[in-house]
Amino acid sequence: MNTLPYRLGEKNRLSTTGKHKGSILAFTLMIILSQTSVAQDLSNPDIRAVTLTGSLITAAENYSIPGLQTNKPVNTARLYFNPTLTIYEVQFPFSFMFSTNERSYNQPFNQFGVSPRYKWFTAHAGYRSLQFSEFTLSDMLILGGGAEAKGEWFHGGAMYGRFKRSVEEDTAQNILPVYKRMGWAATAGFGSSVNYFDFNVVHAWDDSTSLTNRPLKAFLFPEENLVLGTKGRVALIEGALAFEGELAGSAYTRDRNLPEVQNADVSAISSGIYSTKLSTRFNLAMKLAGIYNTEEYGVRLEYARVEPDYQTMGATYTQNDRQDITIAPSFQLFDKTLRASGSVGFRSDNLYNDRSYTTNRVITSANLTWAPSQEFGIDGQYSNYTMSNSSAAFTVSDSTRVENVTESYSFSPRYLLLGEEVQHFFMVFITKQSYADRNVLTGQTGSNNVMTGVFSYIATVQSGFNFSSALQYTEVNTLFLTNNIRGITLGVGKGFFDNTLNTNLSYSLNLTKASSESETDTQHLLSLSGIYRLSQVDSFDLRMQFNSYTAVNPNRASYSGTTTRLQYTRTFGFGTK
Repeated sequence: MNTLPYRLGEKNRLSTTGKHKGSILAFTLMIILSQTSVAQDLSNPDIRAVTLTGSLITAAENYSIPGLQTNKPVNTARLYFNPTLTIYEVQFPFSFMFSTNERSYNQPFNQFGVSPRYKWFTAHAGYRSLQFSEFTLSDMLILGGGAEAKGEWFHGGAMYGRFKRSVEEDTAQNILPVYKRMGWAATAGFGSSVNYFDFNVVHAWDDSTSLTNRPLKAFLFPEENLVLGTKGRVALIEGALAFEGELAGSAYTRDRNLPEVQNADVSAISSGIYSTKLSTRFNLAMKLAGIYNTEEYGVRLEYARVEPDYQTMGATYTQNDRQDITIAPSFQLFDKTLRASGSVGFRSDNLYNDRSYTTNRVITSANLTWAPSQEFGIDGQYSNYTMSNSSAAFTVSDSTRVENVTESYSFSPRYLLLGEEVQHFFMVFITKQSYADRNVLTGQTGSNNVMTGVFSYIATVQSGFNFSSALQYTEVNTLFLTNNIRGITLGVGKGFFDNTLNTNLSYSLNLTKASSESETDTQHLLSLSGIYRLSQVDSFDLRMQFNSYTAVNPNRASYSGTTTRLQYTRTFGFGTK
């Protein structure tokens, strides 16, 4: 899909004035707002008017590991108080923290928003992040107000407010200036979640009078943006086959101070909705998908195209200049004991063929699960990310060629053996990650791979004991060095007094060796923990660890010491019953 054939000065330039000729259309459409935020349903009779919940935590820590360079104090005491006041499901969370080293206080009113709902009507006030669609209003946090209505076959709404706050320039602190950005967004649609059609509008502009001082060093110009988009979905064959898509057009003005375009064709296209200026450009974005699903298999085929310089003020970031083709099949067989899913995607940029090089990406992933019984199962994953460049305005040479592959896969069988007295669980996890740089000049130094294997065993005894063990091996390979880490972990746990007291003891031994060294670094970790529950709302938690690391290379630190933490927790709730 190409942009409109108006190229005024630069690629895809149209134009706009700052007088907002589309204001009548704006307020006509401001009866809508799709996708809800968290809302408070005032029509529910079970909602309590006021509740107070939260937790109080006191903790004392001792950190004594000579030889390990950290900024931690030896002894620390902390008090955490986290109450939440709820009024008709509107939450006001507070947090207080006091310690021997610092104090902090947080309250919810820096960015506070509320969305009370009554039956089919929802109001929005304060900071709200609404979602219309990917190419119109996506994740922008707006300070303002709006409303939303949802009927059986109709939905709509609108939001007006501040998209960005102003920031004054500070050359001493390297703070760049930002104009205050105001705007509105609206959506209207009909249909259900299975079949629907929506129309979305976003209009935002910078207030050039919002800065007290004129920027001295930064090149800052007031901008403006109008986005019109449609989004829909149609399901056929009792929902087995579905088509969905989105199409959006964005008129983006880089500098509202520039003159308006005097062109009859441009004026006819804008139709008084948006005044074009010499810095205005128009770009399109689209996404189409076809989905087919049955009980045993399914497939999704998707195509997306976002033109260079496409931008919407309704999103914090939109990746443009890309064309994507993705196919994602899935199936489940043998009474759903075998399940597999995957995807293959192709992405390329340089849609206008005006870049130095074209970048191509191939993204592949696959997941497989086989569980023929409750006791046995196997999981497998694979992913591959390949990136390369090809000639465009310039010819690719050996020094400028980009061709690299990031690949990972994992394999994990598991087995559960159920007995009358003891339950045994065995699992093996093997994974490998690799990065290959295929450039003839940098490939040897840039390539690397990491392989990890873990075998773990857990035994749960009916008497309350549980035993765990694990063996681990990790190998890191680069051109210059090979490191391997071998480790073993043993653990035992036991519950006492009807599990009001739970204790755990574990020991780990890690051996690290580099290929450039003949000796091996050794680490011992011994951990002891216990949690005692006085009641449903009170508990004590004690954790102790001994950590000893012996390095064979004097350039690395050797250390040995202990850490201890004692914590008391109490939760509370008033008005919840």
